Amino acid sequence: MHFPAEIGESTMKHLRFFFFILIPLLLFTGCTNASPTTAAPAVPTATTGILTPTFTIMPPTATWTLVPSATPDQRYGILTLVENDVQIRVRPGEAFQPAAEGQKLFVGGEILTNADSRAELHLLPEDTIVRINANTHFVLKKREPTTATTSLKLLFGKIWIILKGGSLDVETPNGVASVRGSIMSVEYYPDQQAVTVVCLEGHCAFSSAEGTVEMTTGQMISISPVTPQPVSTPETLKPDEYKHEQEQLESWDKQTPEPDKTPMWTKTPRPNKSMMTPTVVLPTPTIEPTP
Repeated sequence: MHFPAEIGESTMKHLRFFFFILIPLLLFTGCTNASPTTAAPAVPTATTGILTPTFTIMPPTATWTLVPSATPDQRYGILTLVENDVQIRVRPGEAFQPAAEGQKLFVGGEILTNADSRAELHLLPEDTIVRINANTHFVLKKREPTTATTSLKLLFGKIWIILKGGSLDVETPNGVASVRGSIMSVEYYPDQQAVTVVCLEGHCAFSSAEGTVEMTTGQMISISPVTPQPVSTPETLKPDEYKHEQEQLESWDKQTPEPDKTPMWTKTPRPNKSMMTPTVVLPTPTIEPTP
């Protein structure tokens, strides 16, 4: 850089300082004071050489919440036999109504049979059968899908259990009767506070505060405040007692509904053409007058 000769040496030093020191310092300070941003990388322009930041606006991303669909309860009971006065509470909180074959019973539901009445309930999907005697009231208390365990609460009366899978417990105020395979009857009377459990086939058990007693085919246990029964000593049914229990159970199998003899439609017979008498129509003669 050249300057006129009349400029003094001191002025030259100041000018050199301004050009070589102060201006780069000012440029550097201006760049460092810029606030940082999260913008995209700067793109230099061809004319100025200064970095010009560019910004990209992204549209908002939609978020979706997946709501699981309701899974219908597949572990319910279905009535396959209803005789006379049978009442059903399909779900807890609902009112009792007259029962009908084909009705479903869900957890918390109840069945009540009156005098000279009975019903049969199939528990799905195992198809375990619960046969309900007259004057009986019970609640379908629990059905556990992972262990295939069903719990009934017998308020009064008598029921038979024909187990087809899993396990089933019957709760009574005296204790819990259990069947693991395959036929058991439980009877409870509140006025006597007595419970009787009969193991008709397979392996059964009864548990109470005193302990647990195991039973096999042809054994029973009866507990009441009047005649307490040690839980460790089940009784063996007498031949006539066992036969009576079997006859009660088999009487359900003999109950087969009679077929409906009423025809669904009546066919009107058509006349037989070969038997029809033909009707001959003779022409009427025409009499012309005589001229």
